Amino acid sequence: MKKHFYKYFALLLLTCCFGWNSQAQIVEIESTTEGFILPRMTTAQRDAIGGPNGATNGTMVFNTSTGKINYYDALSSSWLEVQVNQPNPIITYFLTLPNGIQTLLNAGETPLNILNAGASIADFIGLKYQGGLIFYMEASGTGLVAYYPENGESTYLMGGSTGAVPIDVEGEWGCYGTDIPGTEGTAIYTGNTNTTNIAANCSGVDLLIPYIYNMTVNGYDDWFVPSVGELHEIFMKIGPGASGSNYNIGDFDGALYWSSSGLGGFDAYVVNFSSVSGDISLLGKDQYAWFRPIRAF
Repeated sequence: MKKHFYKYFALLLLTCCFGWNSQAQIVEIESTTEGFILPRMTTAQRDAIGGPNGATNGTMVFNTSTGKINYYDALSSSWLEVQVNQPNPIITYFLTLPNGIQTLLNAGETPLNILNAGASIADFIGLKYQGGLIFYMEASGTGLVAYYPENGESTYLMGGSTGAVPIDVEGEWGCYGTDIPGTEGTAIYTGNTNTTNIAANCSGVDLLIPYIYNMTVNGYDDWFVPSVGELHEIFMKIGPGASGSNYNIGDFDGALYWSSSGLGGFDAYVVNFSSVSGDISLLGKDQYAWFRPIRAF
């Protein structure tokens, strides 16, 4: 009698908690509020499973030492990690080709997918992407580009004239004598905020920062003037401070370039692109220097 009781109890437990279905699987676990948890253990505890003969092929555990799901592969007699994001084989193939990353970017592939396939951040520096040349990128696949004419054509930054014309434009920073709040940012990713505040509080027919903030070029309308930190990064990565094939790939003049980083009402930071290390100094806002817009992607 007791034997039959336990049999019916087990049947009730399976019916209640695991459910029956007409498919080929042995057990189906049903829930909309809870998850299934694999056995959790350290690497040492995992390695002890099965003793000297090893674990059964396909055994799965959650390794608390690494925070990864592991499974036992009898063919190699070892524990392996479950790979959640397998690299795209097409991307992997292009990474073996000359100019493969540029080809992928031109085809619309994202930097993050290319990074996940094995490319390094350094591989992207100097490549054309979304309206400019990449000079800064993070592991998340986001970064910054400096304006550069697409397809190598010559074009005015302000206007549509063609011919042997400059990429950059020269002018004053603007609003000499006015301390504009919110323009003190000097680090990477502060140039956009600086420029937004300048455009909102400093206007004039010949002022270039408001124009850059509102312009549309190379198909994008979110350009801004780099902070001094961003500008120096440009100098080092695609300007005269870069090495190898990236040496001044951005075609910068040997001159002073404005940043959007202001200091008080009378001065703003510039970077000297004619110096060896990209010297940073202050210049009166009523003086002339070059501009090179950038945007984030």
